[in-house]
Amino acid sequence: MNLSYSKLKFPVFAYISLPVFLFLAFYLRLSIGIPCIIAYAVAMFFSLKKEKNDKDLEKQIFVSTKTLVFLFAVVLLWTFLGGLNGHWFQTSDWDCRNAIFRDLITHYWPVRYWQSNSALAYYIGHWLPAAAIARLIFRFGGESIAWAVGQNLLWIWTAIGLYLILLLLMAYHQIKNNKQIFLVLLTFVFFSGMDIIGVCLTDNVSYLLGPDVLHLEWWSDIYQYSSITTCVYWVFNQSIIPWLTVMCFLFEKTPKNYIFICVACLACGPLPLVGLAILMLARGIEYIVKEIRNCEFGKAVRNILFPSNLLCMVTVVPVYLSFYLCNNATSGTLNGGAEEPILTATVETVSIANRVWGWASNNLLKFLAFFLLEVGIYLILIFKENKNNLLYYTVWLSLLLIPHFHVGISNDFCMRASIPSVFLVMVFCEKMLLKNMEDVRLHKKSRGNIRALLLSVALAIGAVTPCVEIGRGIYHVVEAGTVNLANDTIYTFDDDSVTYNFSTEDPDSKLFFRYFAQR
Repeated sequence: MNLSYSKLKFPVFAYISLPVFLFLAFYLRLSIGIPCIIAYAVAMFFSLKKEKNDKDLEKQIFVSTKTLVFLFAVVLLWTFLGGLNGHWFQTSDWDCRNAIFRDLITHYWPVRYWQSNSALAYYIGHWLPAAAIARLIFRFGGESIAWAVGQNLLWIWTAIGLYLILLLLMAYHQIKNNKQIFLVLLTFVFFSGMDIIGVCLTDNVSYLLGPDVLHLEWWSDIYQYSSITTCVYWVFNQSIIPWLTVMCFLFEKTPKNYIFICVACLACGPLPLVGLAILMLARGIEYIVKEIRNCEFGKAVRNILFPSNLLCMVTVVPVYLSFYLCNNATSGTLNGGAEEPILTATVETVSIANRVWGWASNNLLKFLAFFLLEVGIYLILIFKENKNNLLYYTVWLSLLLIPHFHVGISNDFCMRASIPSVFLVMVFCEKMLLKNMEDVRLHKKSRGNIRALLLSVALAIGAVTPCVEIGRGIYHVVEAGTVNLANDTIYTFDDDSVTYNFSTEDPDSKLFFRYFAQR
C-alpha cells in the first residue's frame, strides 16, 4: 500500500476532530453548539484542501499489507499490556480514569454530580468516541454490558491513534524497507530518558524497582519527562492526539491550519498544547521572516488568517477555554509540592532574583543531571544533523524552561507540557539513526557512525524504563495469578467529595455551565 501525508491527512484529521465534534454536539446548548459545529466543519473542510505544487506532501512510501497488519497487532498488544481493555494490570492513575470513563457512559452530558454540587471539568476528549457508543448500549443493555463494550472500544480507539502515529512517522522519514520500519517501531515503543542511571545515582534502586512501585521516572523528585510507553500506560488520554497533532504540525508547510490543529490538541491535552504552541510560535515566526524577505508579507498574513484558523479561534477556542477555566486546579489557589521550582502559579513575596539564586544553590546540579539524562545527551549527539533546524533549538529551550513552571498541586506541568518536545527528540533521534543505517548500507564511513553508535547505546539504556513499565504489569499478573487487575477502586465520582484535578465545584456559578452548557 502506498502511503503519504496527503493520503493519511483525512483519516488523521477525522480522528483528532471527532472528540471536538462530540463535545460541541453533546456538551453545548443547541443555540451555541450548532453554530460551533458548522464553523468547525467548515474549518476542517478548508484544512483538508491540498496545497498546490507541494510535492513533499505527495511523497509516497510503500508498505506491504502484511507489514501493516503486523504493526497494528503490535500496537494492540502494546496497549493491552497497559491495561487499555481492562483485563490486565492498571497503574495507580487508572482509578480516576476508570471513574471518569464510567461517568461519561452512565451520566448525561455534561456530567454533573448533584450530591456534591460539582461537575466533571477535565480534558475528556480522548474518551468521548468510545463513551458515546457505550452510552447507547447503557440505555438498552445496562451498565455491565456497556462498561465491557466501552473498555474494548477505548482499547481499539487508542490503538488506532497510535497506529496512525506510526504511519505518519514512516511517511515523515520516507522509510524504504522493513528494517527501517522495525527501527521506527522499536524507537517509538522504547524511547525514554536514561532513568535507570538516575535511579542508581540517587540510590533509589530498592524503592523504584521494588514490586510495589516498579516505576523509574520518579527518581528526580519534582522533575519528570515521561517516556512514550509511560504516557500510554498512565496518561493516554492526553498523549495520543497531542502526538498526532505534533506529526501534523511537522508536515504542514505554512501556519494555515495551526489553530485547527491546536483545537484538537486542546480537546485532549491543554498542557501538551502549551508545548505544541511553543513549537508553532517558533516556526510561525520563522515563516513570517522568510516571507518578508521574499517580499510576500501579504501572503503570510493571509495564511495566518486562513479560514480554518479564524473559524476555530472565534468559535471553538473560547468554548474550550471557558470549560477548562472551571477546573479547580485552574481556578483554585492551592499550590504544593515538596520542593519549589523557580516559578509557580502563585504570587510570591520573595523577589524573583532571590528565588532564582535560592533555586540555583539548592537544585542546579540536580536539574542538570536530570536534563542530561532525560534528553540532553540525545540532543548533543544529534546536533550535527539539526544545527540548521530551528525546531531543534526550540526543543532545547522549551525543555530547559518547562520544568521551572508549576501549576496546581503536583509537577503535572513539567510532565505534560513537555510531551510534544520529548516526542520531537524521539523523531530527531529516529532521523539520525535512519540516515546512519542508509550510510552503512552504502558503505559510507564517517564520524556520524560513531555518534549513531553512541546514540544507540544511550537509547538502549533508556529502553530500560519502558521495559519496566511493560514488565510491571506482567509481574503483577503472574503474582496475582489472574489478568483481571483493573484499578477500579473509585468506581464513580458520584459519591465522592469534590476532586481537585477533575472537577469544578458549584458549576452553576461558572461561565461555561451558566451560559454554554446543556441543561
